[in-house]
Parts: sequence; C-alpha cells; structure tokens
Amino acid sequence: GAEYNVPARLLGKEGEAYLGFDGSYRSKFSSNPSRSAYMDVNGYALANFRLGFRTEKGWNVFAWVRNAFDARYYELLAITPGSTGLIAGQPGDPRTWGLTLSARF
Repeated sequence: GAEYNVPARLLGKEGEAYLGFDGSYRSKFSSNPSRSAYMDVNGYALANFRLGFRTEKGWNVFAWVRNAFDARYYELLAITPGSTGLIAGQPGDPRTWGLTLSARF
C-alpha cells in the first residue's frame, strides 16, 4: 500500500487531504489438500483506493472503493458433502464503495 498527503483546508479546518492505495495479488493455488486441476483457483489481483481529509484533532472523512477494477475471482472451491462430484465455489466480493466519517476524542 501507499498514501500521499498534502496540507489542506476544508470548511475552515486545517488538516491534510490524502489519496491511498492498497493492492494485493494471490497466485494460482489448490483449495483442496488432495490436488486436482478442478480445485485450482486462478490467481487474481485486487486494488483498493481511498480519498479523504483528516485533521490533527481526530476528524477523518474519506470515500473508498474496494476491488476497484471489479475482478471476478473465487476465494475457494470445495467438494460438496456426499462426494457427488459437485464443486461449490465461494466468489470474492464485487466492487464496493462507500463513505466513512470518524472522530477521535
């Protein structure tokens, strides 16, 4: 991850504006201890960004986006109970975004 910030003023308050990035990469892996080509999860990369303003006295407001490029991936694959040959997958989170406001006292 990385963050860049500069002194700024917002609504009469002194503070800093910032832009942050967090990224991660996971290479191809087998989600089952008994190796099978059908249980391999392909590698994927995720990127998260945030843009905000914070003051020295503890105010922080920022907009954020997770999985910014809307990567489609599985967190894991699993064989269903009863071993019928069905493989179930747990998909990763899609792109999400929001706004956070916090204060420290």
